[in-house]
Amino acid sequence: MALLYLGYDPGGGGAHGVAAIDDRQVLCDTMPTAEHAIRWFRQRCQGCEPKALGVDTLTLWSTGPAGWRPADRALRATYKDVAGSVAAPNSLYGAMPINGLAVALALRHEFERLRVTETHPKVLYFVLARSKYNFAERQDHMVQALVEWGALDACIVDSEHAWDALVSAFAAREWDTGRWSNDLHQLPCEEGERLIHPKELEPHYAWPEAVPPE
Repeated sequence: MALLYLGYDPGGGGAHGVAAIDDRQVLCDTMPTAEHAIRWFRQRCQGCEPKALGVDTLTLWSTGPAGWRPADRALRATYKDVAGSVAAPNSLYGAMPINGLAVALALRHEFERLRVTETHPKVLYFVLARSKYNFAERQDHMVQALVEWGALDACIVDSEHAWDALVSAFAAREWDTGRWSNDLHQLPCEEGERLIHPKELEPHYAWPEAVPPE
């Protein structure tokens, strides 16, 4: 049986990206709400248990200034061209921090062995393609690039949220299979801060290359 990997992008406002990678086969879509996303994942998982979920959300929190986490600081310092894509956690609002975690927890409760990794599609694209994310103007190129990176069957990706979900599923697969061994959640904390996460989530932050602490 092929291994199933899931990806979720909590875009909010009718823009919840969902994706599943089953061997080379790809399914992705855009759902109106987080509940619709959960139902979509449940339907995809009928008869099998997913291995890992990649999700564009905060999977743990820092008690330090502005909620900055070691992973956030390291990404901003390492990838200065897209540093603006990494916002202070305390400034985030809406579907990303709320629906993202809600869906991740709902799926983990349903599939107890599901591994969960945080993703950052915009910075991840920059790392893999060495160019800035621009789905509106480079949709065909970005879809084809992702197909090639993942050795996937040709697929239709009709929104940036679906693309973000698909690259998140790809990240989950690369990490679960050991091709990506870097975990940004393992970067050391600064003095006076600590990291907190829901005990049942056991989150990771898979990354394709080593990133030094800031």
